[in-house]
Amino acid sequence: MDDVPLCPEWWPRLVWDLHYHKLPWIHGGGGNPVNIPPELDRIYQELSMHTMTYAMQDKAAAQAIRSSLEQSLSKAVLGLSAAHDAAMKK
Repeated sequence: MDDVPLCPEWWPRLVWDLHYHKLPWIHGGGGNPVNIPPELDRIYQELSMHTMTYAMQDKAAAQAIRSSLEQSLSKAVLGLSAAHDAAMKK
């Protein structure tokens, strides 16, 4: 793995991680450097995005984003067992 620099204390950690760690469902491949399964990594990121929408000025757009994320989160959670089974077959 490339030598990823440490996140500065003054920079939002989520933004740093999204910039430096390739997302498996976009770039292919396995999970992040601490071996969090890609499904959980995705769930954590979507939960973070969901929370950030509460700071948006456009409340209607924020609600639309939350609704979309909630559907995606639901599918991801319901698919955890299948993802685990698929990973164990590799």
